[in-house]
Amino acid sequence: HSFSLYNLSANEIYFQDYAVICQSTLNEDHQTKVKGRVKICSKSLVFVPNDIRSPMIKILYKQISKFEDSGKNEFSLTDSTIVSSSSSSSNVNKKKSNSLIIICSSATLMAINGRIEPYTTTYDTHRFYFEFVYSNVEDCLSVVGQLYRSTTLPFPEQVMMIESIVQGRLKMLKFDFKQLKDLNEKVLFEQDAYVIKPLIKNPGKCLLTNQCCYFQALNNINEQQIVQYELGTLYKIAKRRYKFHYIGCELQFKLDDQ
Repeated sequence: HSFSLYNLSANEIYFQDYAVICQSTLNEDHQTKVKGRVKICSKSLVFVPNDIRSPMIKILYKQISKFEDSGKNEFSLTDSTIVSSSSSSSNVNKKKSNSLIIICSSATLMAINGRIEPYTTTYDTHRFYFEFVYSNVEDCLSVVGQLYRSTTLPFPEQVMMIESIVQGRLKMLKFDFKQLKDLNEKVLFEQDAYVIKPLIKNPGKCLLTNQCCYFQALNNINEQQIVQYELGTLYKIAKRRYKFHYIGCELQFKLDDQ
């Protein structure tokens, strides 16, 4: 499957992903294990399987009723606590789990068998078991917890909370100067920015030198970490309005003849 920002809701932000093995009640055999990656987004989780015959699955945070680990410990993400479901702590519960169980009231299936067709939403209680392969489940929960809590807020506060999460991550993002076309380039401008397309906005770092304009995305949505545009191919620049303010800049470059 090829994951795209167009698989998300309008202006939804994609942050990062993790390699997982998924089991769910959507399959006839609940024990079937499907390898793939779970995408952490601002309004949903998206599971992208490696096998194109399996559909991509989108789970909205607002449809999630419970988070658990394999030890039946429930995660209360609204206040970042872990509540044991049993009165006595067994040795199994004490073991550190590297899996996450999600129970939700609906799920959206996309690109079934790789076909481009309208999405299918199933309104039923589903259980998803994600086993993290290379990373710790705590790393995922630290991000998902904040995003899940944002869905419990009124819409204006939800937007502000997501924006603060994005800004915090952008502050930690350092531009990779090893990716410059020429090490002798002179840096003229560096600023946090969004790439704006219809229904899409993608945060990252914008760097302007005396030779090129670079954009390094906050996520790994692009095949290349940094996209570069040579200023020699720039033929039009215009000021644009975004969110009713003149804070946008549209750059148009000529395509290579090759």
